[in-house]
Amino acid sequence: MGDIPDEARAWDVPVRGATGLAETLRDRRDELRLYVLLATLRHDVPLAEELADLEWRGARRPELEALCARIGAPSLLERVRRWRQ
Repeated sequence: MGDIPDEARAWDVPVRGATGLAETLRDRRDELRLYVLLATLRHDVPLAEELADLEWRGARRPELEALCARIGAPSLLERVRRWRQ
């Protein structure tokens, strides 16, 4: 984030479209910081749950069927590999 130079010519690697990318990164540095923060896995947050409590157990069929019907995308149901028991 802060390690990326503002000017493309200062980059150590060749990047296609580097000038435009450098401009975008420079203009949106605040957004970039936010996205980095949102994508950072935190280890210092106390949880009441155990790891096993957070395990994916599958999609809840009735709720997902209703959502898919509401948004007009019933074919999404075919992509579900695991349904909650």
